[in-house]
Amino acid sequence: MRGRLCPGILASSALLGAGCDGVALCEAPVSVAFAPTQITSDLDSFAPGVQTDLRVRTSLFVGEIVTLEVLDTDGMPLTTVSRGVDAQGEAEFDDVTVPTPQVVLRASGRGTCGESRAEITRDVSAGTRCALALDPAPEARAFYAPVGVLNAMTDPDPVTPGYQATLRIASQPGWSVEVLGNGATLAVLTTGPGGTASLPVTLADGPAGFGAICSGGGARLLAHTVTAVVDTAPPSCALIGPVPGSLITAASDEDGDPGNGVQLTLIGAATAFDVARERVDVELTEVGVGAIAVPPAVTADDGTVRAPVTLIPTSSPARYDVALTMHDHAGNACTAVASYDVNL
Repeated sequence: MRGRLCPGILASSALLGAGCDGVALCEAPVSVAFAPTQITSDLDSFAPGVQTDLRVRTSLFVGEIVTLEVLDTDGMPLTTVSRGVDAQGEAEFDDVTVPTPQVVLRASGRGTCGESRAEITRDVSAGTRCALALDPAPEARAFYAPVGVLNAMTDPDPVTPGYQATLRIASQPGWSVEVLGNGATLAVLTTGPGGTASLPVTLADGPAGFGAICSGGGARLLAHTVTAVVDTAPPSCALIGPVPGSLITAASDEDGDPGNGVQLTLIGAATAFDVARERVDVELTEVGVGAIAVPPAVTADDGTVRAPVTLIPTSSPARYDVALTMHDHAGNACTAVASYDVNL
C-alpha cells in the first residue's frame, strides 16, 4: 500500500518519517511499473512514427513526478517527458511517439519516500506491414486482366516440371508468418532480422492464389491476397504458305509487277485456341545479305496469320529464310521456320 498525505500537507513536505497521528508516512519502498502495454494501433497515422498512450503505476504521492524515456533498441534516447502522479497513483503519457518495430520504455519516479524505475521492451506492431509477393512477378496481359500471368518464358527453372516461383513475405523481425495457398496452410515461417521470409513453390498450370497471416507483438495482420494464372504450355504453329521449300518465281508475284519486287503473303497457323488477336513477329532474311524489316502481324480468330512481305533479291538466284513467332494470351511463343529459293 502506498503512503497517503495528511490533509493540508503537500507531497514536498519535509515529513519523511511520521504522518498523521504518528502513523508512518512511508509504509513501503517506492514502486514504479508500466500498466499492461501493447502497441497495436497508431493514434495519429498522419504524424511520423507511431503515437500511443502509456500509463505508469506508482506508489508516489499526488503531484510527484514520473519521467518517461523512449529509446530505440540500440539504447539511443528518442524522447524524454515528465508528468505528475494523479490521485490514483498513475502518470498518464498521451500521444507518445515510439519507433517500429520495437521500443524500449524507461520510467523513473522520485518522491518523498524515495525513488524507483522500471524498464520494458515492447514490439510496436502498429504501422507495421504484412506484405506478400510472387517472384517472378506475374506479367500483365490484356486477356487475363486484372490477374497477372506466369508463363514459360519467365520460369526461373523451365527444365523442372511446373512453374518454379518463390513467395516472399515482408513483415517485422522475428514475427511468425502462416503462408496460405488455395485455402490450405503451406508453411509457418519466422521472419529473419530484416523482417523477411521466403518459400519456394512449384505451380501447376491454372489459377493460383496465396495469402499470409503475420503474427507478433500481440498483433495479427493479413497480407493482401496474391493471385495469378499459370500458363506454361506454348502453342504449336507452322508455316503453311508458301509451302516450305517451294521455289519462288516471277509467277509467284501477287501484283504481277516483278519490277517492284515479289509480293508474297506468308501464311502461318497455330493449333492452340488462345492465340487469336495476339501479336506475330515476322523475321525475313536474305541469306548472305541481311535481315529485312517486316512489321508484326496479328493472328486471326481462326488461329491463322497472314503477313505480306516483299522480296527484292540483290541477285538471282537468291535464298530467303523466314521465321514466324506466334504468341498465346499468356505470352508463350512458338516459332515456325522455312526457307525459299527465289529465281526470277
